[in-house]
Amino acid sequence: MTTLTITECCSPVATSDFTSIDADNLARVLKAIAEPARLQILNLIRTSPTADSCVCDITAALHLSQPTISYHLKKMVEIGLLKKEKRGYWNWYSINDAQLAGLQKIFSTVAIG
Repeated sequence: MTTLTITECCSPVATSDFTSIDADNLARVLKAIAEPARLQILNLIRTSPTADSCVCDITAALHLSQPTISYHLKKMVEIGLLKKEKRGYWNWYSINDAQLAGLQKIFSTVAIG
Protein backbone atom coordinates (compact mmCIF):
# COMPACT_ATOMS: atom_id res chain seq x y z
CA MET A 1 0.00 0.00 0.00
CA THR A 2 1.45 3.36 -1.05
CA THR A 3 0.37 6.46 0.80
CA LEU A 4 1.50 9.74 -0.67
CA THR A 5 1.90 12.67 1.63
CA ILE A 6 1.74 16.19 0.31
CA THR A 7 3.67 18.35 2.71
CA GLU A 8 5.41 21.70 2.73
CA CYS A 9 8.15 20.25 0.54
CA CYS A 10 5.71 20.50 -2.36
CA SER A 11 5.77 23.99 -3.78
CA PRO A 12 2.69 25.74 -5.15
CA VAL A 13 2.08 24.80 -8.77
CA ALA A 14 2.65 28.37 -9.96
CA THR A 15 6.31 28.51 -8.85
CA SER A 16 9.40 27.63 -10.83
CA ASP A 17 10.62 25.13 -8.23
CA PHE A 18 7.72 22.70 -8.78
CA THR A 19 9.73 19.57 -9.55
CA SER A 20 8.84 16.54 -11.61
CA ILE A 21 8.52 14.56 -8.36
CA ASP A 22 6.06 17.15 -7.06
CA ALA A 23 4.14 16.89 -10.33
CA ASP A 24 4.07 13.07 -10.18
CA ASN A 25 2.77 13.12 -6.59
CA LEU A 26 0.13 15.71 -7.39
CA ALA A 27 -0.98 13.80 -10.50
CA ARG A 28 -1.51 10.63 -8.44
CA VAL A 29 -3.64 12.45 -5.89
CA LEU A 30 -5.67 14.24 -8.54
CA LYS A 31 -6.17 11.00 -10.46
CA ALA A 32 -7.52 9.41 -7.29
CA ILE A 33 -10.20 12.07 -6.93
CA ALA A 34 -10.91 12.61 -10.64
CA GLU A 35 -13.91 10.30 -10.46
CA PRO A 36 -17.40 11.70 -9.74
CA ALA A 37 -18.26 8.86 -7.33
CA ARG A 38 -15.08 9.52 -5.34
CA LEU A 39 -15.85 13.20 -5.06
CA GLN A 40 -19.35 12.31 -3.84
CA ILE A 41 -17.88 9.87 -1.32
CA LEU A 42 -15.48 12.52 0.00
CA ASN A 43 -18.37 14.95 0.31
CA LEU A 44 -20.57 12.41 2.12
CA ILE A 45 -17.85 11.62 4.63
CA ARG A 46 -16.91 15.27 5.15
CA THR A 47 -20.52 16.30 5.78
CA SER A 48 -21.57 13.35 7.94
CA PRO A 49 -22.44 14.33 11.54
CA THR A 50 -19.64 12.13 12.91
CA ALA A 51 -17.10 12.97 10.16
CA ASP A 52 -16.86 9.29 9.24
CA SER A 53 -18.93 6.75 7.35
CA CYS A 54 -19.12 3.03 6.73
CA VAL A 55 -19.61 1.41 3.35
CA CYS A 56 -23.28 0.74 4.08
CA ASP A 57 -23.97 4.46 4.64
CA ILE A 58 -22.26 5.44 1.40
CA THR A 59 -23.88 2.64 -0.61
CA ALA A 60 -27.35 3.72 0.48
CA ALA A 61 -26.68 7.38 -0.29
CA LEU A 62 -25.12 6.91 -3.74
CA HIS A 63 -27.15 3.90 -4.93
CA LEU A 64 -23.98 2.11 -6.04
CA SER A 65 -23.09 -1.47 -5.25
CA GLN A 66 -21.05 -2.31 -2.17
CA PRO A 67 -18.13 -3.67 -4.25
CA THR A 68 -18.04 -0.45 -6.30
CA ILE A 69 -17.99 1.72 -3.19
CA SER A 70 -15.34 -0.50 -1.57
CA TYR A 71 -13.15 -0.20 -4.67
CA HIS A 72 -13.32 3.60 -4.61
CA LEU A 73 -12.66 3.71 -0.86
CA LYS A 74 -9.66 1.40 -1.26
CA LYS A 75 -8.13 3.68 -3.90
CA MET A 76 -8.58 6.75 -1.72
CA VAL A 77 -7.09 4.99 1.31
CA GLU A 78 -4.09 3.89 -0.78
CA ILE A 79 -3.36 7.45 -1.86
CA GLY A 80 -3.83 8.75 1.69
CA LEU A 81 -7.01 10.80 1.21
CA LEU A 82 -8.99 8.63 3.61
CA LYS A 83 -8.22 6.85 6.86
CA LYS A 84 -9.77 3.46 7.59
CA GLU A 85 -10.74 2.07 11.00
CA LYS A 86 -12.15 -1.42 11.59
CA ARG A 87 -15.15 -1.41 13.96
CA GLY A 88 -16.63 -4.86 14.37
CA TYR A 89 -17.62 -6.16 10.95
CA TRP A 90 -17.48 -2.79 9.15
CA ASN A 91 -14.69 -0.48 8.07
CA TRP A 92 -15.28 3.16 8.86
CA TYR A 93 -13.69 5.86 6.74
CA SER A 94 -12.73 9.41 7.61
CA ILE A 95 -10.99 12.22 5.76
CA ASN A 96 -7.25 12.53 6.17
CA ASP A 97 -7.26 16.26 6.86
CA ALA A 98 -3.48 16.54 6.57
CA GLN A 99 -3.58 15.20 3.02
CA LEU A 100 -6.39 17.54 1.98
CA ALA A 101 -4.64 20.50 3.61
CA GLY A 102 -1.52 19.64 1.64
CA LEU A 103 -3.54 19.51 -1.55
CA GLN A 104 -5.11 22.88 -0.77
CA LYS A 105 -1.69 24.36 -0.09
CA ILE A 106 -0.40 23.32 -3.50
CA PHE A 107 -3.10 25.30 -5.27
CA SER A 108 -3.14 28.24 -2.91
CA THR A 109 -2.01 31.59 -4.26
CA VAL A 110 -1.96 33.03 -0.76
CA ALA A 111 0.40 31.78 1.94
CA ILE A 112 -1.47 29.53 4.35
CA GLY A 113 -0.35 30.08 7.91
